[in-house]
Amino acid sequence: MNGFVHDIGVGVAMGIPMLVVVGPIALLLVDLGSQRGVRAGSPAALGVALGDLLLAVVVAVGGSALAALIAPIASGFRIVAAAMVAGMALHVVHAVRRSSVEPVVAPPADDAGLAMGSGRLLGGFTALTVANPLTLLVYVGLVLGGGTGVGTAGWVLGMGVASLAVHGGWVGVGHLMGSAVPAAALRVMRYVAAGLLLGLSVHLLVS
Repeated sequence: MNGFVHDIGVGVAMGIPMLVVVGPIALLLVDLGSQRGVRAGSPAALGVALGDLLLAVVVAVGGSALAALIAPIASGFRIVAAAMVAGMALHVVHAVRRSSVEPVVAPPADDAGLAMGSGRLLGGFTALTVANPLTLLVYVGLVLGGGTGVGTAGWVLGMGVASLAVHGGWVGVGHLMGSAVPAAALRVMRYVAAGLLLGLSVHLLVS
Protein backbone atom coordinates (compact mmCIF):
# COMPACT_ATOMS: atom_id res chain seq x y z
CA MET A 1 0.00 0.00 0.00
CA ASN A 2 2.82 2.38 0.87
CA GLY A 3 4.39 1.65 -2.51
CA PHE A 4 1.14 2.45 -4.30
CA VAL A 5 0.80 5.76 -2.46
CA HIS A 6 4.44 6.52 -3.25
CA ASP A 7 3.82 5.86 -6.95
CA ILE A 8 0.79 8.18 -6.93
CA GLY A 9 3.02 10.87 -5.45
CA VAL A 10 5.60 10.26 -8.18
CA GLY A 11 2.90 10.70 -10.84
CA VAL A 12 1.58 13.89 -9.26
CA ALA A 13 5.07 15.34 -8.78
CA MET A 14 5.99 14.49 -12.39
CA GLY A 15 2.67 15.51 -13.92
CA ILE A 16 2.07 18.96 -12.42
CA PRO A 17 5.22 20.68 -13.74
CA MET A 18 4.81 18.94 -17.11
CA LEU A 19 1.14 19.88 -17.53
CA VAL A 20 1.10 23.38 -16.02
CA VAL A 21 2.71 24.91 -19.12
CA VAL A 22 0.34 27.47 -20.65
CA GLY A 23 -0.89 26.27 -24.04
CA PRO A 24 -4.01 26.45 -26.19
CA ILE A 25 -6.01 24.05 -24.02
CA ALA A 26 -5.16 26.01 -20.90
CA LEU A 27 -6.32 29.26 -22.54
CA LEU A 28 -9.54 27.60 -23.70
CA LEU A 29 -10.22 26.41 -20.16
CA VAL A 30 -9.51 29.87 -18.71
CA ASP A 31 -11.83 31.39 -21.28
CA LEU A 32 -14.54 28.82 -20.60
CA GLY A 33 -14.28 29.43 -16.87
CA SER A 34 -14.51 33.20 -17.34
CA GLN A 35 -17.69 32.90 -19.39
CA ARG A 36 -19.48 29.90 -17.91
CA GLY A 37 -18.12 29.53 -14.39
CA VAL A 38 -16.61 26.59 -12.57
CA ARG A 39 -19.67 24.34 -12.72
CA ALA A 40 -20.02 24.47 -16.51
CA GLY A 41 -16.25 24.46 -17.11
CA SER A 42 -15.39 21.52 -14.86
CA PRO A 43 -16.44 18.83 -17.39
CA ALA A 44 -13.92 20.26 -19.86
CA ALA A 45 -11.12 20.01 -17.28
CA LEU A 46 -12.28 16.49 -16.44
CA GLY A 47 -12.15 15.66 -20.15
CA VAL A 48 -8.53 16.78 -20.39
CA ALA A 49 -7.67 14.76 -17.27
CA LEU A 50 -9.44 11.71 -18.70
CA GLY A 51 -7.47 12.08 -21.92
CA ASP A 52 -4.20 12.30 -19.98
CA LEU A 53 -5.22 9.30 -17.89
CA LEU A 54 -5.98 7.25 -21.02
CA LEU A 55 -2.63 8.16 -22.55
CA ALA A 56 -0.83 7.25 -19.32
CA VAL A 57 -2.58 3.87 -19.23
CA VAL A 58 -1.74 3.11 -22.87
CA VAL A 59 1.89 4.11 -22.44
CA ALA A 60 2.31 2.29 -19.13
CA VAL A 61 0.96 -0.91 -20.69
CA GLY A 62 2.64 -0.56 -24.09
CA GLY A 63 6.01 0.91 -23.19
CA SER A 64 8.69 0.32 -25.80
CA ALA A 65 6.31 -1.79 -27.92
CA LEU A 66 4.07 1.27 -28.28
CA ALA A 67 6.98 3.41 -29.42
CA ALA A 68 7.75 0.88 -32.16
CA LEU A 69 4.08 0.73 -33.16
CA ILE A 70 3.73 4.49 -33.43
CA ALA A 71 6.69 4.95 -35.79
CA PRO A 72 5.15 3.60 -39.04
CA ILE A 73 1.78 5.35 -38.58
CA ALA A 74 3.07 8.60 -37.12
CA SER A 75 2.50 10.60 -40.32
CA GLY A 76 -1.14 9.61 -40.71
CA PHE A 77 -1.77 10.10 -37.00
CA ARG A 78 -0.32 13.62 -37.18
CA ILE A 79 -2.53 14.55 -40.16
CA VAL A 80 -5.70 13.45 -38.35
CA ALA A 81 -4.61 15.22 -35.16
CA ALA A 82 -3.71 18.39 -37.08
CA ALA A 83 -7.16 18.44 -38.71
CA MET A 84 -8.89 18.07 -35.33
CA VAL A 85 -6.80 20.82 -33.73
CA ALA A 86 -7.33 23.16 -36.71
CA GLY A 87 -11.07 22.51 -36.51
CA MET A 88 -11.07 23.51 -32.85
CA ALA A 89 -9.17 26.72 -33.70
CA LEU A 90 -11.70 27.66 -36.39
CA HIS A 91 -14.54 26.95 -33.99
CA VAL A 92 -13.02 29.33 -31.42
CA VAL A 93 -12.60 32.07 -34.04
CA HIS A 94 -16.19 31.60 -35.17
CA ALA A 95 -17.40 31.80 -31.57
CA VAL A 96 -15.45 35.02 -30.98
CA ARG A 97 -16.85 36.60 -34.13
CA ARG A 98 -20.34 35.86 -32.82
CA SER A 99 -19.29 37.27 -29.42
CA SER A 100 -20.05 33.89 -27.93
CA VAL A 101 -17.62 31.50 -26.27
CA GLU A 102 -18.32 27.87 -26.99
CA PRO A 103 -15.01 25.93 -27.12
CA VAL A 104 -17.03 22.76 -27.72
CA VAL A 105 -20.58 23.60 -26.74
CA ALA A 106 -22.21 26.19 -24.49
CA PRO A 107 -24.26 24.26 -21.90
CA PRO A 108 -27.94 25.33 -21.77
CA ALA A 109 -29.28 26.72 -18.54
CA ASP A 110 -31.77 23.93 -17.71
CA ASP A 111 -30.60 20.78 -15.94
CA ALA A 112 -31.24 18.40 -18.84
CA GLY A 113 -29.45 20.68 -21.28
CA LEU A 114 -26.63 21.21 -18.83
CA ALA A 115 -26.10 17.47 -18.54
CA MET A 116 -26.04 17.11 -22.34
CA GLY A 117 -23.67 20.05 -22.74
CA SER A 118 -21.40 18.70 -20.02
CA GLY A 119 -21.18 15.37 -21.83
CA ARG A 120 -20.15 17.06 -25.06
CA LEU A 121 -17.56 19.16 -23.26
CA LEU A 122 -16.18 16.04 -21.58
CA GLY A 123 -15.96 14.13 -24.85
CA GLY A 124 -14.66 17.05 -26.89
CA PHE A 125 -11.78 17.92 -24.58
CA THR A 126 -10.93 14.24 -24.07
CA ALA A 127 -10.65 13.84 -27.85
CA LEU A 128 -8.60 17.02 -28.21
CA THR A 129 -6.15 15.80 -25.57
CA VAL A 130 -5.80 12.28 -26.96
CA ALA A 131 -5.45 13.60 -30.54
CA ASN A 132 -2.19 15.40 -29.75
CA PRO A 133 0.63 12.97 -30.63
CA LEU A 134 3.16 15.24 -28.93
CA THR A 135 1.54 14.45 -25.59
CA LEU A 136 1.67 10.75 -26.34
CA LEU A 137 5.36 10.96 -27.25
CA VAL A 138 6.11 12.83 -24.01
CA TYR A 139 4.40 10.07 -22.02
CA VAL A 140 6.34 7.42 -23.93
CA GLY A 141 9.57 9.24 -23.13
CA LEU A 142 8.71 9.41 -19.43
CA VAL A 143 8.03 5.67 -19.23
CA LEU A 144 11.06 4.67 -21.30
CA GLY A 145 13.19 7.00 -19.18
CA GLY A 146 12.27 4.90 -16.19
CA GLY A 147 12.57 5.87 -12.55
CA THR A 148 11.13 4.50 -9.34
CA GLY A 149 7.37 4.05 -9.63
CA VAL A 150 7.11 5.30 -13.24
CA GLY A 151 4.74 3.24 -15.39
CA THR A 152 2.93 1.64 -12.45
CA ALA A 153 -0.80 1.81 -11.71
CA GLY A 154 -0.12 4.35 -8.98
CA TRP A 155 1.88 6.53 -11.36
CA VAL A 156 -0.96 6.44 -13.91
CA LEU A 157 -3.45 7.52 -11.24
CA GLY A 158 -1.08 10.24 -10.06
CA MET A 159 -0.77 11.64 -13.59
CA GLY A 160 -4.56 11.75 -13.84
CA VAL A 161 -4.82 13.55 -10.50
CA ALA A 162 -2.14 16.04 -11.57
CA SER A 163 -3.96 16.75 -14.82
CA LEU A 164 -7.30 17.29 -13.08
CA ALA A 165 -5.67 19.62 -10.54
CA VAL A 166 -3.86 21.67 -13.19
CA HIS A 167 -6.69 21.96 -15.69
CA GLY A 168 -9.37 22.41 -13.05
CA GLY A 169 -7.16 25.19 -11.74
CA TRP A 170 -7.22 26.91 -15.15
CA VAL A 171 -11.02 26.86 -15.12
CA GLY A 172 -10.93 28.39 -11.63
CA VAL A 173 -8.52 31.09 -12.79
CA GLY A 174 -10.88 31.92 -15.63
CA HIS A 175 -13.82 32.15 -13.23
CA LEU A 176 -11.89 34.60 -11.06
CA MET A 177 -10.87 36.62 -14.11
CA GLY A 178 -14.40 36.79 -15.50
CA SER A 179 -15.48 39.82 -13.49
CA ALA A 180 -12.09 41.55 -13.43
CA VAL A 181 -10.82 41.36 -17.01
CA PRO A 182 -12.29 43.65 -19.70
CA ALA A 183 -14.27 41.98 -22.47
CA ALA A 184 -11.76 43.22 -25.06
CA ALA A 185 -8.91 41.46 -23.23
CA LEU A 186 -10.89 38.23 -23.15
CA ARG A 187 -11.46 38.49 -26.90
CA VAL A 188 -7.72 38.91 -27.44
CA MET A 189 -7.06 35.85 -25.26
CA ARG A 190 -9.48 33.80 -27.37
CA TYR A 191 -7.72 34.83 -30.56
CA VAL A 192 -4.37 33.94 -28.96
CA ALA A 193 -5.73 30.52 -28.04
CA ALA A 194 -6.98 30.02 -31.61
CA GLY A 195 -3.59 31.11 -32.96
CA LEU A 196 -1.77 28.66 -30.70
CA LEU A 197 -4.09 25.88 -31.85
CA LEU A 198 -3.40 26.71 -35.49
CA GLY A 199 0.31 26.84 -34.74
CA LEU A 200 0.13 23.41 -33.14
CA SER A 201 -1.76 22.11 -36.17
CA VAL A 202 0.94 23.37 -38.53
CA HIS A 203 3.66 21.98 -36.28
CA LEU A 204 2.02 18.55 -36.38
CA LEU A 205 2.02 18.63 -40.17
CA VAL A 206 5.63 19.73 -40.68
CA SER A 207 7.33 17.90 -37.81
